Amino acid sequence: MSVQPCPAVTVVVPVYNRLSVLTATLDGVRAQTDSGWELIVVDDGSQEDVGGFVGRYADPRIRYMRQSNQGNAAARNTGIAHGVGEYVVCLDSDDVWHADFLRTCVERLAADPDVDVVFTQVRFIDAGGQLLRLPGNRPPCHSDLLQDLLMGYPLFPSSAVVRRSSFDRWGPFTPGLDDWDLWLRWAIQGCRFACIERPLVDYRIHDQNFNQDYDRRRAVHFATLDRFYSRKCLPEAAARLRERAYANQHFCFAVLAWETDRPADGIAEFASAVLRHPAYLSDLDFYTRIACAHQGRVDAGTAHGLSLAMAEATLRQCLTALFARLDLPPGLHTSEGAAYGWAYVALARVAYGIAHDMAQARCWLWRALRARPALLLCSDWAVWLVRSTLGQPRIQAAKRFSDRPPPGEPT
Repeated sequence: MSVQPCPAVTVVVPVYNRLSVLTATLDGVRAQTDSGWELIVVDDGSQEDVGGFVGRYADPRIRYMRQSNQGNAAARNTGIAHGVGEYVVCLDSDDVWHADFLRTCVERLAADPDVDVVFTQVRFIDAGGQLLRLPGNRPPCHSDLLQDLLMGYPLFPSSAVVRRSSFDRWGPFTPGLDDWDLWLRWAIQGCRFACIERPLVDYRIHDQNFNQDYDRRRAVHFATLDRFYSRKCLPEAAARLRERAYANQHFCFAVLAWETDRPADGIAEFASAVLRHPAYLSDLDFYTRIACAHQGRVDAGTAHGLSLAMAEATLRQCLTALFARLDLPPGLHTSEGAAYGWAYVALARVAYGIAHDMAQARCWLWRALRARPALLLCSDWAVWLVRSTLGQPRIQAAKRFSDRPPPGEPT
């Protein structure tokens, strides 16, 4: 009888129901160009027959385990503890790997013993597996991700292959919290990260994502920050980012609240974000993301489902509630005009660049100037006014004309 070689990679797939998408996930593992893996499916107390489903795969590299429902972190820890691979990756049950994912990551880890975690870029797909036109995240420019992680850089477990020794050195997943806690905890203890700047994972967005569970996700994220900042002797850079880190989470939950039709929470989170980081009041991207949040995560920033009236109403509600507060710091009391000015510039950008409504863009630019005359000198207000007056067809025609080579030069 032949002896099976020890697998290099332990793949842990925690499952709680979701059999409708599990086929694509498991098939993606079996299609890897690197075959040196073991796959442990941990059934976290599903009501669906996960065991029967996994049993259809006649592949000795696939194992099935079942435990009572204890949550995703506990299921991951169970699978890791029962694996033997030198490397570990926790693949969510609704995500799909490209065929070269494992080979690319393992080769990178084998080539650089100083790297503890290798992760790839991701693409986004919908519930049916169709590719979504959502922008990817910028690759980090260094191997110390602590500051990036504190500011919400998303490191998806499905895209990360780690050395098993990292769990021994820095600890497993924390039950009740999500992977953000693990990455922060590892980063502050010296974990080194490397990014493969290719999208080798398809991350599925659907209505059962943990990301869309507002109350649960909010509790977990702020518990994670509280846990992190309760540490003694934090690095100076991390301590300096404390208010920004909390403000960024309030900002993210302001967007999520408006996405999930929770306006009262959206208004409260908007105010909390600004109180912790007043510079948001002159940040056009801050206003734009909140103005477009009513479109939902998939369509935000596109023309699909965009309501300019709702975008304006959202920002006006947030700013009105903010400046009606009696506990505003003295410096914020005098910034109301500037805040409305910047908000209307952001709305004008949305009207011009997304809705292509030039009349509305001009209207909001004039409102911006009335709210904050100084915008004429400290922003691109005049440029946007000219653009909205000319309209995109004329601007594009002018660009094409200016790009033409001089007479006599080859085209």
